[in-house]
Amino acid sequence: MEVIVVFADTQSFIANLDAEPTAKVIGLVRALRVCGSEMSMPQSRSLGGGLFELRGRGKTEVRLFYCFHRGAAIILHGIIKKAMKIPKKEVETARSRLRQIDAI
Repeated sequence: MEVIVVFADTQSFIANLDAEPTAKVIGLVRALRVCGSEMSMPQSRSLGGGLFELRGRGKTEVRLFYCFHRGAAIILHGIIKKAMKIPKKEVETARSRLRQIDAI
């Protein structure tokens, strides 16, 4: 499965990660390419409404929000998780981008 990063700030976020989280992101994206919609916990979790998160665990926890569109996985948004719960603002950013993709 093709994995696409559409939004420039998300591309920049991924490009500017330190070595450890970058390695996690690479591994998660590779797994997403191979497994597609079959990915599940602990690497991936559905947030409902067609939105999913890739979960990079460890010292630095990375979250990449993604969706499926026209046979591809599209990375919508990424964050470094610093608290137990993901801030609602970050999930809303991802949902807004999901709506943009759905409108295409």
